[in-house]
Amino acid sequence: MSDEEKFKFMLKNNFLSLRITDTFIKQSIGSRIYQAAYNLCYQEFIEEVKKAK
Repeated sequence: MSDEEKFKFMLKNNFLSLRITDTFIKQSIGSRIYQAAYNLCYQEFIEEVKKAK
Protein backbone atom coordinates (compact mmCIF):
# COMPACT_ATOMS: atom_id res chain seq x y z
CA MET A 1 0.00 0.00 0.00
CA SER A 2 1.48 3.36 -0.99
CA ASP A 3 1.73 6.27 1.43
CA GLU A 4 -1.06 8.05 -0.45
CA GLU A 5 -3.33 5.00 -0.21
CA LYS A 6 -2.62 4.71 3.51
CA PHE A 7 -3.44 8.38 3.98
CA LYS A 8 -6.73 8.09 2.07
CA PHE A 9 -7.61 4.94 4.04
CA MET A 10 -7.01 6.75 7.33
CA LEU A 11 -9.13 9.73 6.26
CA LYS A 12 -11.96 7.50 5.04
CA ASN A 13 -12.04 5.60 8.35
CA ASN A 14 -11.62 8.66 10.61
CA PHE A 15 -8.25 7.46 11.92
CA LEU A 16 -5.83 9.77 13.64
CA SER A 17 -2.19 9.24 12.85
CA LEU A 18 0.58 10.86 14.86
CA ARG A 19 4.29 10.78 14.27
CA ILE A 20 6.04 10.29 17.57
CA THR A 21 8.88 12.76 18.11
CA ASP A 22 10.58 14.42 21.04
CA THR A 23 7.91 17.14 21.10
CA PHE A 24 5.18 17.03 23.72
CA ILE A 25 1.51 17.79 23.07
CA LYS A 26 0.14 20.40 25.45
CA GLN A 27 -2.78 19.35 27.64
CA SER A 28 -5.10 21.88 25.98
CA ILE A 29 -4.36 20.49 22.50
CA GLY A 30 -4.67 16.90 23.76
CA SER A 31 -8.06 17.74 25.24
CA ARG A 32 -9.22 19.25 21.94
CA ILE A 33 -8.09 16.14 20.02
CA TYR A 34 -9.85 13.90 22.55
CA GLN A 35 -13.10 15.90 22.37
CA ALA A 36 -13.07 15.99 18.55
CA ALA A 37 -12.52 12.22 18.39
CA TYR A 38 -15.21 11.61 21.02
CA ASN A 39 -17.71 13.71 19.05
CA LEU A 40 -17.08 11.59 15.94
CA CYS A 41 -17.99 8.36 17.76
CA TYR A 42 -21.40 6.77 17.48
CA GLN A 43 -23.36 6.73 20.74
CA GLU A 44 -23.56 2.93 20.58
CA PHE A 45 -19.77 2.72 20.48
CA ILE A 46 -19.42 5.03 23.46
CA GLU A 47 -21.86 2.88 25.43
CA GLU A 48 -19.88 -0.28 24.54
CA VAL A 49 -16.67 1.34 25.78
CA LYS A 50 -18.35 2.37 29.03
CA LYS A 51 -19.59 -1.20 29.51
CA ALA A 52 -16.10 -2.56 28.91
CA LYS A 53 -14.66 -0.30 31.61
